[in-house]
Amino acid sequence: MSPGSRKGFTLIEILIVIAIILILIAIALPNFLEAQIRAKVTRVRGEIRTTATALEVYQTDWREYPWASELDSLHFPALPPAEPAELHLGTVLSSPIAYLSELPNDTFSNLFAEGSDRSRIVPFHYTEAKTNLRLGDPILLAELTEAIYGSPRSARFVVLSHGPDGDHDEFGEHDHGGGSGDPLKPESFPAYYAPTNGTKSSGDIYYFGPGIGFN
Repeated sequence: MSPGSRKGFTLIEILIVIAIILILIAIALPNFLEAQIRAKVTRVRGEIRTTATALEVYQTDWREYPWASELDSLHFPALPPAEPAELHLGTVLSSPIAYLSELPNDTFSNLFAEGSDRSRIVPFHYTEAKTNLRLGDPILLAELTEAIYGSPRSARFVVLSHGPDGDHDEFGEHDHGGGSGDPLKPESFPAYYAPTNGTKSSGDIYYFGPGIGFN
């Protein structure tokens, strides 16, 4: 065949190739994004587990878990909160004693320290039994564990991430079946993250300790 007789691709052939490429992208891209989210969930769970281990070491040293208080004070043991606040994990775990060599990173929702320099980022939400008692909600951990596990557990602290959607989630009212006099009947129940509901579904990632684990 002479050079002058060669044929190029026709418009239809080019369109077919483009269509095939777009179909492959449409198939592969969601799987890639799903894999990214799954990897982030695995990382966050690992960081929470590391944080829980640091809390246990703190408890061994001080015979109590750190108060879930504002983070301006790094006294040991951490000072109790003076008023209700959104309860973030204290930087007491990294300074001045390095129970953590550095603060873990919550890929989904980093938080700013309460009442402190806005450049200071702290990971995860955290609260524990003494803090809840002082702030007038002594059965909070029992409510959470019952809503998640179906029966209350003897949790002394909880660490949680907002999960892939980045928001704190609660779904409706939760009825424990005990009637209006049930002391463990919260006004709403926590939505916990489950990848079976969709990798980027609503719900938070909860870790209860000691010795209980993830939701």
